[in-house]
Amino acid sequence: MKRRFLEREESGELIRVGLVGAGAMGMAIAYQVSMTPGMVLSWVCDLDPGVARKAAEFDERTGRFNGGCF
Repeated sequence: MKRRFLEREESGELIRVGLVGAGAMGMAIAYQVSMTPGMVLSWVCDLDPGVARKAAEFDERTGRFNGGCF
């Protein structure tokens, strides 16, 4: 499976992940997505825009966040 994720990373065909809810579990998922080759966090939604932005920062550090916050 890791090989397939690496192939996606190299080809630019990333798996786009949307995150609904940026509480403790959402932050953990955002972190895992940012650490997984071949995946990109595309959207983060939370009732608190500040919390959504904080979750989005995980992928902004890799330069791959291309979505929005609500």
